[in-house]
Amino acid sequence: MYINQGKMQFENDEIKELFGIKDGEKDFPIYLQNIIVDLIYKEIGLVRTNNDIFSSLSRIDKNVVLDVIQNIESMYSLIQKTDYSNKYLTYLWYYLPNNIYKVWAPLIDLATLGELKTNIKILDIGTGPGSLPIGVIELYKVLAEKFGEQKFNIEFFLVDSQKKFLEYANSILNKLKDFLPKNLNIKVYLKLCEVNSKEILVENLKFDIISMSNFINHFEHNDDFDAFEFLSKLKNNLLYDGSIIIIEPGSKEECRDMKLLRNRLVNEGVYNLFSPCLSIWEERQNINCSCFTSYSMPIKKPELISFLNEMGLNKNKYKEYVAFNYLVLRTDGLMKYSVCKNKQSYYTIKEVVEGNFEVGKRYNIKGIVKTKSFKNNSFCICDGSVTDRNFWIKIENDAVDEVKELFNRINMGELVNVKKVQFKDNNFILDKKSKLDVFF
Repeated sequence: MYINQGKMQFENDEIKELFGIKDGEKDFPIYLQNIIVDLIYKEIGLVRTNNDIFSSLSRIDKNVVLDVIQNIESMYSLIQKTDYSNKYLTYLWYYLPNNIYKVWAPLIDLATLGELKTNIKILDIGTGPGSLPIGVIELYKVLAEKFGEQKFNIEFFLVDSQKKFLEYANSILNKLKDFLPKNLNIKVYLKLCEVNSKEILVENLKFDIISMSNFINHFEHNDDFDAFEFLSKLKNNLLYDGSIIIIEPGSKEECRDMKLLRNRLVNEGVYNLFSPCLSIWEERQNINCSCFTSYSMPIKKPELISFLNEMGLNKNKYKEYVAFNYLVLRTDGLMKYSVCKNKQSYYTIKEVVEGNFEVGKRYNIKGIVKTKSFKNNSFCICDGSVTDRNFWIKIENDAVDEVKELFNRINMGELVNVKKVQFKDNNFILDKKSKLDVFF
């Protein structure tokens, strides 16, 4: 890695080596879980006697645990603004660890194009107990440990309407400083306020990243909140080479709503789309698709969540990773991947599905990964030529080991070239004769 105008430029396979996480390869840090457990103990008035996660959680009154579980199971069942007054412990225990690593996806997108800075100023809106800033710190911690001669500085401006959440976030971030390498420094500023779409949130400050996680949805606002108006105003707080990062739940409804909002912001010229869901074969003046995609970070389930599962929590019990959706918006026209000018021997997905079927014929295709399924050993791609249907690429058992290794590391939003695949029953088959290239 080298630095160009304050931005990290990664060479060769550095991004893949640093952040190309295999399925279930990365553990959720114990030190981070212990910080959260310490806060849980403080919240309920217990004194902790050891650092074992499970035994510490087992000492908590069962009725407290069951109350947390009931909150999780019942939340978001009604489409209305969430009342946090009796759910602070629930967010600290369950939603905080579930959400921490989601921000890695858009940050890695920015790193791919050399748009991640060594000194960065972040405005996080609706920060909650601090999941997104913690995730940013965890990613920069990897960088700081790898490149020990380089100094990294992060300034966080955290905004939330809940005083208790800001107290949690501030406490955790301050305790995290003890676990950071000396070349990584963080500063934290807090702002307690109700966020609405009518007023300017921050005066006279500009940021490298303006982020929000689980914030632009109907569970966080009353009907008078206008997400388009709100995001449009934030443009004034964004540096020219800055990015808006939006992360939302992985449900179909939330994905569709976010994409419709994205379409309007892009089509009306407020922002350009940096990632994901870029068109491969043509520059689109207007975006009109709102198909379902989902993403997950393959981090092992933390003991904090496993304990709740053992105590009766059914939500996501059999899902190792929590799905989510995200997008990155900018104003400078940059995109993670540029449009392919030379088609050469490639087919668009539309050409394949609408062409004359030939038994045994093989195709070269490329596209952006929409989602993947470890269970079905397959991933779904889109090249912009067909946006109303999903086309999956199934990895056969006889595929070469290199392909299987790449599949383990492949993530949503990445560009892939798939060569010599067959098309059968509206899906593509990748076998021992096929090749897979991934552009991290």
